[in-house]
Amino acid sequence: MMKLLSTAILLLAAEALASKVNCSTKYTTGGFENKAGGTIPDTADEQLMAGMGKRSDNKFKAARSSKAPSIILVSRTGPVLTKGQATDTDKEAQRSYLPDLSRPQHRTAAVAAAALLPVVLPTLYVAYLNWAVRRVTTCTATPPPRTPSSLPKEVAANPDDWVVSCERVVSQPLPAGTLLLPLRTSSASSSTPSPLLTAYLRTTYRAFSWTPQALLIRAMLAEPERRASFAGGYIAGLSFARGDVVDGVYRVTSYEGCRGGGASGEVIELSIDVPRSYRGPPVRGLILSAVEEEEEEEGDGATVRFVNETWLWRKRDEKPTLLETPFGRWFHGLLAGWLVMKGLGGVTRK
Repeated sequence: MMKLLSTAILLLAAEALASKVNCSTKYTTGGFENKAGGTIPDTADEQLMAGMGKRSDNKFKAARSSKAPSIILVSRTGPVLTKGQATDTDKEAQRSYLPDLSRPQHRTAAVAAAALLPVVLPTLYVAYLNWAVRRVTTCTATPPPRTPSSLPKEVAANPDDWVVSCERVVSQPLPAGTLLLPLRTSSASSSTPSPLLTAYLRTTYRAFSWTPQALLIRAMLAEPERRASFAGGYIAGLSFARGDVVDGVYRVTSYEGCRGGGASGEVIELSIDVPRSYRGPPVRGLILSAVEEEEEEEGDGATVRFVNETWLWRKRDEKPTLLETPFGRWFHGLLAGWLVMKGLGGVTRK
């Protein structure tokens, strides 16, 4: 009887103390805080749930009631997953992005993609090259009013017996201040090109020496001196004087300096001169390269254009030349524009 009475007294005392202290709690980011100022530490599960903004009392009770706490992953767009479930899902998602090469249809698609690469990549490169060339050059098939001095008189005097084709590629006008070397003035007189035109020619013919066309020409020649004219060191020391040969078949046949009147302008012609060992199709033509200075406008400095002209001629009964077919004209125009672009890179500031 005394024990029961003692127990009842203790219960009443505990209830009175609880009502006096008022131990109601509220959750904070640091744990459970009672109104008396004390902080009850959270469990690991509750701290993780608090960091993710989950403050539901029911979830805290569920987390506390579990005997073996596990790491809880909360997804913003999906349900709450355990660590093991999330790992399996990630692995499954990763596998879904990789093609299963054991399946015939996947193997066929992979083989087809690999087979298309040799076609797609060159096509993309040619498209980019065409865009880059058209940005800095203009190509026309209309013969200019000036006829090259290296054009044979027989061809010029008998248009009924000969077919003459011409392609002219001109760079966009460049400010003279962007050139690495000065223009040649009318007071300068020489039988060889100026340092500016010489540097331009060396750059273009060295670039051409690595093209498939140049490699094919070299394979058709047997003369050691002609084959040596493709070498970079040989081209780097060439002055392009009359009679010089470059890239096997191009011989300097004409050079003209300034036109007078204080304007700067140079024109050099290299005729196609095939040696005896050449066994390819007959080719007659010349390459004309020029530096043309535009007249100055008020308030503006001088501008310069670099020109590349290709002249080809044949007899009426012979096969059409490269410039007479649509594809050949497009291909040669792209090649000539690329050479002009390379030449500009050798004589202008970056």
